[in-house]
Amino acid sequence: NNNNNNNNHKSKNTSKKQKKININIDQSIGNFDYHCLWFDDEFLKTHDINENTYVVALHPDEATEPVIDICLGHNLPFAVVPCCVFCDLFPDRLLNNEPVRSYSSFVEYLKVKNDNNKIDYLPMRGRNRVS
Repeated sequence: NNNNNNNNHKSKNTSKKQKKININIDQSIGNFDYHCLWFDDEFLKTHDINENTYVVALHPDEATEPVIDICLGHNLPFAVVPCCVFCDLFPDRLLNNEPVRSYSSFVEYLKVKNDNNKIDYLPMRGRNRVS
């Protein structure tokens, strides 16, 4: 949780480089919101979530599974590109009664959370699987 209770779209701690990137992104793809906040039920209550809302989480680290769970719980469309597994932080994650320790098993673990989850690949090198 943000200790400052700062609900501004852009963080006060955003670097000049990050601000420039955000401005360039805003100008290049048009209307979207950048949020540096916890994505949870409170966020959904205090922001304009509607039929045009689509959640994108790129390399969300420890937030990967909660983002998917919240989207599934609120019937929000999403695209998530997971990165690190954090198997030591989440030892209770199991796939076929085995601990989720590899990237491939993590992606599969996330996929089986819902029958409609699908896996695709972004046209780039590195962690490019998107759910």
